[in-house]
Parts: sequence; structure tokens; C-alpha cells
Amino acid sequence: MTIARPDYAAFDAPYDRAAASSLAATLRATRPTSFKQPSALSFIDVIALVAFIPVIVVFLPLTISVWGQVSQMTSSNSNYSGLLTAALTLTWFVLGSAAFIWYTIHRYVGRARKYRDVETWWRLQRFAESNNLLFSPWTAGPSYPSRFFRSGATVASYDHLRAQADPFFDMGNLFTNTGEGDGHTFDRRWGFIAIHLDRELPQIVLDAKANGRVGYGNLPVVPESEQVLSLEGDFNDHFTLYAPLQAQRDALFIFTPDLMALFIDEISTLDAEIVGEWLFVYSTTPFDMRRRDVVERLLRIVEVVGTKTRDRAERFVRSETHREAAGLPAPVPVPVFLLGLRKRYPKAIVVAIVVAVLSVPGLITAIVAFTAGSGR
Repeated sequence: MTIARPDYAAFDAPYDRAAASSLAATLRATRPTSFKQPSALSFIDVIALVAFIPVIVVFLPLTISVWGQVSQMTSSNSNYSGLLTAALTLTWFVLGSAAFIWYTIHRYVGRARKYRDVETWWRLQRFAESNNLLFSPWTAGPSYPSRFFRSGATVASYDHLRAQADPFFDMGNLFTNTGEGDGHTFDRRWGFIAIHLDRELPQIVLDAKANGRVGYGNLPVVPESEQVLSLEGDFNDHFTLYAPLQAQRDALFIFTPDLMALFIDEISTLDAEIVGEWLFVYSTTPFDMRRRDVVERLLRIVEVVGTKTRDRAERFVRSETHREAAGLPAPVPVPVFLLGLRKRYPKAIVVAIVVAVLSVPGLITAIVAFTAGSGR
């Protein structure tokens, strides 16, 4: 389905910094506005760094001092429980503040660094030229039918490779910007593969269990729970499959044991979705497209999983055609499979709220207990 013998020499060649800089200057001229990230810190970044760094500076020594007093007391001491409460509360407050600061710096540094990876562009451009592919550092508003590509106010793909001939595929990373927040916009980045199937299938969503969290998956869209379909074998241990109620028999026809085995072997840590004539595979983190092993894995998914899914799509269409030829009732038309959207709040806001709610009452107790203990 893909390149017969891919040439990976571009990933092993010595890095030509001058050529890469020249290419980067040309590519930056085509950069969409949504990718021109501001160099200044946002309002929330300022709050995190200005408000929470002093918290660490002031309360960390206090926390150490209180724990020192607790360690010198016995549980029978009248002040023991108060100081222990103070120590635990202060520890929680300091760790929560540190987590908030770490998240802010990590997000800001990652955002500022992401689009200056000139070596990635240089290697992907050379790889694309050697394998009859098209490399794009940025593509604003890809028009794929999945809700992943419409899950924000701004959507763009970046560092991605596309086929220039049939069968078509596209693989790389996806940037989504929600446009939400008070004076700030929150964004997410995903890895993705888009494979054209040439045959229209009912919409099916596969939520991988290996990359999720308890009670909270990674998908930006959440299907209704009654659309869950259980398959045979150990497939349910790796994926939660969602399909329209009217098309669940079709999903069973498509996901035969051989296709289920390929999904388990090749993409058990990734999410997947079938929409119309497309198969999409998603990663909760962007793909490092500079690495040869990553690109090799993505091309293998396109070749192995994509080819088998295309085969099942063709068999599905032929099966429906045979039903009509045999005079059997036509299948019930499947309405658009609307996925319910789950509101996702940035981790920074969640951390700030939890720290504030749980720490403020305890801080008062901690300060009172510490003051009383110091006065003796």
C-alpha cells in the first residue's frame, strides 16, 4: 500500500546546518498565523511564576521546620496532632504549587521550542524527495471528516508527510487551539495518521486503554456509553469500541479476528477512528518525526493496518451489494454518528483550584499551630 522499499538515508545522513537554515527560512515564510506563537508569557504564565514561586520560597523552609518539630514530638504530646496537620497541609501546598510551576514552564518551553526544530524539517524534506512524498511543516485547517480535526477554534497539521498518489495517506502531528480562557488560549497537540479507504464505512471509534486514565480517556470527543460494542477474544482488554447502534452488526463484520489481531499488535497504544472513507490513528502525544524508527513505525501502520482495513472495507461493500442482488432487505441507513463532546479544562486550572480549595483552610491551621509552637 505504501512505498515498496522506503529510502531512510535522510535520517542517517550528517546534518547540514547551512542547508537546513536555508530551507527553514523558506518554510517560515509559509507559516500560518496560528503557529506564530507569542514570545511573551501569557496572563496565566505570569500568575504561576509571580505568585507560586514566592510560595515555594516562603513555605518550603516553613514546611521543613514544622516537619522537624513533628519528628521531635511523641504522639502523646498535646501539640502533636496540630503540628502534624500543619506539616501535611504545608507539604501538599508546596507540592501543588511546584506542580503548577512545572506545568507552566514545561508548556511554555515546549511551545516556544516546538516550531524551531530546523533539523526535523531538513530531514523530512530530504526523506520526502527520496520517496515521492510531500512534506509540509504546516498545513492550516486540514479538511478531514473526523471531529479531531474540528475540535478547536484553530486546527492545523504540522511536520507531516503525505502521499502524492493513490492510495493516499497523511501522517504527522496535529495542533488544536480551543480559543478559550481569560486572555489566553489553550492548545493541544496530537500525532495522527490518515488513511484513505476508497469505501465508505459506518463510523467506529477505538479508544485504546493503554494510553488512558482511570475514568477519563484521552479522546477529545466521547461517544455515548450505550454505543460500546464488545468483541471476541482479548480485544476488549486493549480497546473500547464504539459503533452506532444501527451499525453494530456491520462493525462485527468489519472487525474480524485477523483485523483485531493487527490492531492489537500494531496500535494497541494508539486510538483509532473510522469515518466514511477514512481510517484515522491518533497518538496522545506528537510523533517525533525526526527519528527514523518513528517514521518506520508509522509507515508500517499505513502498510499493514491500512491495507487490511481497506480489504475489509471492500468486502463490506461487496457484501451489501450481494444482499441487494439476492433480493434481501436493504440495510437500515445509518445516521451520522454524533459524538458527544467532553469539556476539557487545562491541567493548570485544575491544579490551581485543587490546591486552593484543599490548602487554604489547612494553611490557617498550619500557621496558627506553628505560631503557638514557636511561642513556647
